[in-house]
Amino acid sequence: MEVGRILMDFVTGLPWTQRRHDAIWVVVDRLTKSAHFLPIRKDYSVSKLAETFQQEIVRLHGTPSAIVSSDRWTIISAWLSLPTTTVGMLASSVETMF
Repeated sequence: MEVGRILMDFVTGLPWTQRRHDAIWVVVDRLTKSAHFLPIRKDYSVSKLAETFQQEIVRLHGTPSAIVSSDRWTIISAWLSLPTTTVGMLASSVETMF
């Protein structure tokens, strides 16, 4: 599956799992509607999220052409501050829904 534009969002406020996860990172391919539900901790750093993204999305499907997020500008600005090699895409390919 080749990934084009993806939508990502976070589900937080969940009870702890046995592996100490308390949130779910939802990543959806907007064309095919296929989704990944990644268990995470809400206190993960942006670097840890980028590593998870690389391992779970880019490794399986390649680099998306764009990322759209409904999340706050805080996570987006932090994501944009990472080196391009970390997330595997250009900074201009990240945008918010609002």
